Amino acid sequence: MSPVRSASDADLLTRVRQASRWFERMLPEMMTVTLHAGASRIVIERMAAAAGEPDAANAITSGFGGVASASPPIALWDLGRKVRQSSQLQNHFGQGVEGLDQRLRTDPECVEFVEAFDAFLRRFGYHGADELELASPKWGTDPDLALRIVERLREAPDDRDPAEAAQTLIAKRVTATARVRQKLRGPRRLLFDRAVGSASLYVPERENTKAALVRALFEARRALNELARRHAVSCDDIYLLAHEELEPALDDPAAFASTIEARRAQRNSLQQRVPPFWFEHQISDPAGWPLRTDRGRSRARSTGVTTRVQ
Repeated sequence: MSPVRSASDADLLTRVRQASRWFERMLPEMMTVTLHAGASRIVIERMAAAAGEPDAANAITSGFGGVASASPPIALWDLGRKVRQSSQLQNHFGQGVEGLDQRLRTDPECVEFVEAFDAFLRRFGYHGADELELASPKWGTDPDLALRIVERLREAPDDRDPAEAAQTLIAKRVTATARVRQKLRGPRRLLFDRAVGSASLYVPERENTKAALVRALFEARRALNELARRHAVSCDDIYLLAHEELEPALDDPAAFASTIEARRAQRNSLQQRVPPFWFEHQISDPAGWPLRTDRGRSRARSTGVTTRVQ
């Protein structure tokens, strides 16, 4: 990761806009590999059903090695085990996550854990909630999010080890693939083999492409957070500005106070509602979207599906 504290404002703004161009370039690639991964899954489902094992598709498409999303859970698990095995760390985590990062860093007995945690943030800090949303917090800029996960994992039983679970998935995939293949003949077996080969390529590639996009967004987030810090703008408010508003807002934050307040109110209002799963042509008026408090009832009513999307 490039340093942000020593970068100029102009450099930080350039990083933000470079991430936008990178996102525009990579998004079609992610959609392409996602399409291939999804199509492979559909073929595998149909061939498994033809073999009399419709439930085998999940096992056949799981546990592909090299999937980028599998590494962070394993690293978080290892941090959780460190806490579980240390009474001093347990004491700190037992006091709650608020202020935990600072308590750990000022305790000489926690140096090893802090070094491991910092290494984790350097490697996986671009992950977090809603990873493809620039405004959503990430572990590297909001480390308390990762510490909350570690706090929960320290109490998890040993049989929840994600590394062991990954090996189990691989074994189940190999077994299920061989079993279904044995029951297929002729063109169906050939099609099944091609679909499995395609999935083994595109499922990991889908995750790797997404990870590349998330990394680019994280660099933009780090730059925006630093700009907000320098110019006394809230790290939440800066994400309510359009890119052409950044320079004037940083020069005179007060001039954009009413704009930010209106957008914050709009955002909060939208977050209280459930958007449509899909729409055709023009999206419906958000005022008609169901409230999240009614989500259970709306799910029960929403049973129809479409066969065509334009």
